[in-house]
Amino acid sequence: MNKPVDKKSVWLVILLSIVTLGTYIPYWLYQRLDAFNQLKSREKLDKTIVTAVLAMYCFTTVLYICTIVYELFYPGNLVFEKIDQVGRVIDFVSSITMLYLTFIVRKIIEDNFKTKLSGVATFFFSIYYLQFRINKELSKPEQGE
Repeated sequence: MNKPVDKKSVWLVILLSIVTLGTYIPYWLYQRLDAFNQLKSREKLDKTIVTAVLAMYCFTTVLYICTIVYELFYPGNLVFEKIDQVGRVIDFVSSITMLYLTFIVRKIIEDNFKTKLSGVATFFFSIYYLQFRINKELSKPEQGE
């Protein structure tokens, strides 16, 4: 069986998500995009959507850092309050889209490994649950060995 996806420590994925202020979450998906699309499934990820979500996460992360720094020096400035509101809308859209993409990955994993994944765990734990299940499936001995 072809194994284009790889194992990765779930704890490392969590740590990288924290250190990058959440930007690693769409990067994890972007990094594995081709591997997921090579798996045996009718579902495929759209590179444009994944790239757009990654760009939105990066943009809002930089925007929030700039807003916090600016607020320290110019408290109560209305310009950055409006920019912060725009950032929240972009963050909402990118988060919903990322959730949609994680459910596509869930279906790809189910189809390829012929297993069932929890929708509730996918919703609440997102890429951490998916990476956990990838690790679990790759640890199983292959059929016919």
